[in-house]
Amino acid sequence: MNTKTLGKMTFAVVAMAALSIGQLSFGQVAKPPVRTVPGGPPSQVARPQAGPVTLEAAKDRMVTEIFKGQLGERSLFANPSVVKQGITIRGWRAPDEIRVQEESWFFFVDEMPGANWEHPAHYVLVNKATGATRAVPVKTPPGDLHTLRAMNPAAERQLQVIQRNRASVLDRVVVRPVVIPQKGKYAVLVSGGWDASHNYSRYWNDMSFMYKTLKQKYGYTDDEIIVLFANGTHSPSADLDGDGKDDIDYAATKANLTSVFNIIAGHLREDGKFFFYSTNHGGQGSGPQDAILYLWGEWIRDDELATLSKKIVAREALYVMEQCFSGGMMDNLLTAQPHPCNKPAVCVMTAAQSNEVSWGADTEGDYDEYIYHWTSAVNGRTPGGTPVNADTNGDGIVSMNEAHAYAKSHDSRNEHPVIGSCRVDACDPDLHAEVAFKDDCVSFNPATTTTGQVTGRWKVMDGGHLLFDFGSNSAEASRTLAIIKHYNMNQSCFVGRPNPSFQYMLISGNSPVGAMAGEDCVSFNPATTTVSNVGGTWKVVDGNHAMFNFGSNKPEADQTLEVIKKHGFTQSCFVGRPNPSFSYLRK
Repeated sequence: MNTKTLGKMTFAVVAMAALSIGQLSFGQVAKPPVRTVPGGPPSQVARPQAGPVTLEAAKDRMVTEIFKGQLGERSLFANPSVVKQGITIRGWRAPDEIRVQEESWFFFVDEMPGANWEHPAHYVLVNKATGATRAVPVKTPPGDLHTLRAMNPAAERQLQVIQRNRASVLDRVVVRPVVIPQKGKYAVLVSGGWDASHNYSRYWNDMSFMYKTLKQKYGYTDDEIIVLFANGTHSPSADLDGDGKDDIDYAATKANLTSVFNIIAGHLREDGKFFFYSTNHGGQGSGPQDAILYLWGEWIRDDELATLSKKIVAREALYVMEQCFSGGMMDNLLTAQPHPCNKPAVCVMTAAQSNEVSWGADTEGDYDEYIYHWTSAVNGRTPGGTPVNADTNGDGIVSMNEAHAYAKSHDSRNEHPVIGSCRVDACDPDLHAEVAFKDDCVSFNPATTTTGQVTGRWKVMDGGHLLFDFGSNSAEASRTLAIIKHYNMNQSCFVGRPNPSFQYMLISGNSPVGAMAGEDCVSFNPATTTVSNVGGTWKVVDGNHAMFNFGSNKPEADQTLEVIKKHGFTQSCFVGRPNPSFSYLRK
């Protein structure tokens, strides 16, 4: 029996049945049954038609029958050529695939163009001969998405982004041995991107913002920041912080990530610090709390990452994750340690719950939403320089609790950031290398502070409390008092009492800010200030400018550098050079 005869017989039977129950008038065609899929449009609609179906006709039929004629904000792509019988179109991982049983037009529908993968999408086939449609719900795009044709404006915009993505990495995977010098702290920054098409520029921007924050705000060096990015390349430059040096250490492969964890585990001491940062794509595992982190062409499961983290023995381990379903990583990381929440104390922050996708920023620029606000919080500024104050308790540091709370309250995407820890105080630290120290200060009242002679020597004093000794130099004592009152300084602080190697002034825990007429100050950059051994002597230096000398006492030099970076000092000021009787730092 041929198809035309079968079609006539089918119509006759349906029409007669319909007329018998008064549901159809002559000439009406019964609509075929529709089977829906959870969380998506109908999965199959069959509407035979005579003659071959063109691509445009297939698109119109598919949009009408599956999406009720409205694509909304979806992106629609199509293979410009008919796909032959027997071909299987696959996504990134099973079960995302559709097998072509007869020559068909292939369409890909992205349900959430602004989200990271994985997220809802559909593979759709429209039979070229009959017009029958078949839709399969998936969570990842086809591997050759960049070769498809954009069928609506949303897809056109997405293809433009994909082409830029593909130009941003070189056509090779960088292979190099993992070599990491021994340090007391490490930050591991990971962005896989999966492939050239989906390695979005916002991931590079996320990484760059974090890298700059670690170096410029928290004093990390290049050797202390390990970057695993895409295939190990980025074009036109692999420089994350603008210092002219390539900052990508390794390709974001599972083997490299494993080596990085193993080597760091061998280097870190029990008083060390470990920080892990991930952005790009993520997916769901086999269970409701299972998740994966996508790398370059592969992925790592939550239990596998937790196994690697188990080897880290340090004072604290902090994890912040942007990828989809990142909340599913939390339970494994929090329970992985052999000494629960002791070495290290673990804090995990994620952009999304275990069953949620995460999103690119909506109004903040080319970044991801949660991680943009989180990094702005710990940096104290947005990438554009707008001040951000996430220090809600006013203690001078931004803890992980505070950074997460700020990011969550400013996150306007359809995601619900989560924080978890293995003990109450595990999310109290900030990103500084050491436990946030308490400034060692003596408080006084600038309103009652005066100058006077005590046993023939000029002093600056607050009542019976002698603050500074100027010997016979009353002019320098008076100048110092004027400075204290101008800035309203009320704390004299020390490194290394009872014989301090360094002294500085604060205003209720904060740096003096501004300028005073006639000040004698030298500018420096806290971002480039380091501790260096110069001729056998430990010094705090900014480039070739040696600022403070600590002799053989490196710990106090390190603590002084921490003071400088914590308070953001940029000016070193003096009274009475070349042999100053008083000195102070300010912004």
